[in-house]
Amino acid sequence: MQVNKIIQAVKKNGGLTLNATGTVFRPKSGYMISLLGYETQCSLTDVNAIAERLEAYTAMIKKMLSDTALDVKLGLWLDNGILYIDISQHVADLDLAMYLGRERKQLAVYDFQNSQSIQL
Repeated sequence: MQVNKIIQAVKKNGGLTLNATGTVFRPKSGYMISLLGYETQCSLTDVNAIAERLEAYTAMIKKMLSDTALDVKLGLWLDNGILYIDISQHVADLDLAMYLGRERKQLAVYDFQNSQSIQL
């Protein structure tokens, strides 16, 4: 997926989750929890910075997938005009998601089935 298409999809949907291959990840269930220390921000208008960060984060995800058993994805979302990019883990169990979210000092976990954030 091209950077401009990613930006348009994030604007339209408020956020987006991508696999390491750059395809959109849309499971019917499960939860996403950010990994601590893997979040960055950039201006939505700085296409070059977004492209650089997407490339760097995709490389990190590919390495994590080969080195660990974590089911990690690339998360993008908008908040007050700022684009946030992070590496997040997909888990099936709500209790585990809540536990990991608290351990990782997150504000929320994302619930795919209900298309909403769950505040911690």
